[in-house]
Amino acid sequence: MTTLAKGRVERSFLTAQDRLVKGLRVAGAGTLNEANRYLEREFVPWWNQHLRVLPSNPTDAHRPLEAAHDLAAALSIVETRQVSKDCTIRFDGHLYQIAREQIRAGLRGATVRIEHRLDGSLHMRFQDRYLAVSLCESPPKAVATPAKPVRRGVPRAAPHWPEPADPGIPLWQAARIDRTRTRDWLEE
Repeated sequence: MTTLAKGRVERSFLTAQDRLVKGLRVAGAGTLNEANRYLEREFVPWWNQHLRVLPSNPTDAHRPLEAAHDLAAALSIVETRQVSKDCTIRFDGHLYQIAREQIRAGLRGATVRIEHRLDGSLHMRFQDRYLAVSLCESPPKAVATPAKPVRRGVPRAAPHWPEPADPGIPLWQAARIDRTRTRDWLEE
């Protein structure tokens, strides 16, 4: 039965998209107010007269929401996080501490469900219970100075190269570099 109902809804959407766009174009609606006026005066009355089908049973089939159903939890954005050894949870760049009386066996290292609700509140649940958590004030981050890189096989202090006595001497000669295998020019 759900397949039939889904098909009917999809067909009605296609009809609305096809007819509504053409109707707006024919009516010359160029602004939002003109489009709304066309909808109220022409399209919706035409739709109700020609395409609406009355249900065979007019009784309301919606079931009431039971106490066991938590609508706020169902409509929340859900993520999961792992509880650390010190019973803290990192979420959204913040650190949250689980209340001491909420800590129980199996919590450390376990996965908790974090619900970011529509009203902006956060609720964290482990198994069947919601946990009382508090935002931890993080200590100021220490500025770490980068360590100097140590190169293996290279002396830490550069050797002192003597200044050439004659400024006309090339640096490689003053540094006593053996250039017997290199040339000063490129062959073509």
